[in-house]
Amino acid sequence: MADMIVAGAGSTAVNGTYVESGTYGGKPIYYYGSYKIFWFSGWWRIRYGAAQDYYWNTDENVATPDLCTWWGTGTYGKAPAPTVTAASSGQNLTLACNAGSYSLTGTNADLTVTRHYTLTCEAGSYSLTGTNADLAVKRNYVLTCGAGSYSLTGTNADLILQRNYALACSAGNYLITGTDVTLTVQRNYTLVCEPGSYSLTGTDITFTYSAGGVPKHFLHYARLRSN
Repeated sequence: MADMIVAGAGSTAVNGTYVESGTYGGKPIYYYGSYKIFWFSGWWRIRYGAAQDYYWNTDENVATPDLCTWWGTGTYGKAPAPTVTAASSGQNLTLACNAGSYSLTGTNADLTVTRHYTLTCEAGSYSLTGTNADLAVKRNYVLTCGAGSYSLTGTNADLILQRNYALACSAGNYLITGTDVTLTVQRNYTLVCEPGSYSLTGTDITFTYSAGGVPKHFLHYARLRSN
């Protein structure tokens, strides 16, 4: 026993789910409100109420109307012709929705809600409790290698190769060509100061203060003592 779904008819009033309710003329009869699909005098007909005129019909002598391959226009039918399919409880449909609120209308629809979460964990041990949770474990490693040749073995490993070069340039003008190159510019200055007091302003400056490993103010003090 299966209901019938009429869809796509130009006469939109006939579109809907027709519920099987007994037999007529030796074949099943289906109702959708006051509309019905039934077998009569060698024809499958889609008709409204007890009126003699009909919307659609076909003379294909098959067990159920979903097996018909064509439908002809009746008195009230408007193109295009409908498609008639059996409503099966075994239909498996996937409904993908973005976050939000939805209102579902209709009948005979069983929905299974599936939520996909991404769980990001720091290194450590974890205990997960609950039911109906399928987790796919993804490990993200950073493999740092010195210059040389390596052979990697194993399975299910996606590696992103990143090369880190140091480009040392003397003073001058340079033209760098190529693609997919990210350069970090680093300037190394040498600041030579005579004895005195100084005030340094600015940001992101690191100074290394030395004079052959001996602070300059110590050398100046040593010369004064020797005199």
